[in-house]
This record gives sequence, structure tokens and C-alpha cells, in this order.
Amino acid sequence: MKFPAPLRWIYQGWMAFSHALGRVMSWIILTVVWLTIFGIYGIIVNIVNLLKPKSAPHTYWVDPFPQPPEAMRHQF
Repeated sequence: MKFPAPLRWIYQGWMAFSHALGRVMSWIILTVVWLTIFGIYGIIVNIVNLLKPKSAPHTYWVDPFPQPPEAMRHQF
């Protein structure tokens, strides 16, 4: 864009300021949006988990039978 010479420095200064302001504002806005979305999501997930009844954990573990010390002699 062509500007008269006396106004060119004003335009360049304004553009530098607006780019810096745009970077700062985009960081602030994106941070607020990110925290809001994930904050609401976290609250909803916690509420849903609190409403579910807690059940005993299911496992396939079988308790081993106690073995005599002689069985440990030749392990390999």
C-alpha cells in the first residue's frame, strides 16, 4: 500500500503495534477458551463419575497354594 512519505512512519508504527497486540490478545483469548472448555469438561466428568455406583474391582488373580520349602530347591 502506498502512503505519502510523512505518513509512512505512522503506518509502520501502527502495524508493528497491532501485530504485537494481536499476538498478546490471541494468547489470552486462546488460554481462556482452552481453560473454559477443559474446565467444564473436567467438572462434567467428575459429576458423572460421582453418580456411578462404585463396584468391587474384578480380577482373575488366583491365590497360590502354599508350597513346602523343598519345592524351592530346583526352581529352574
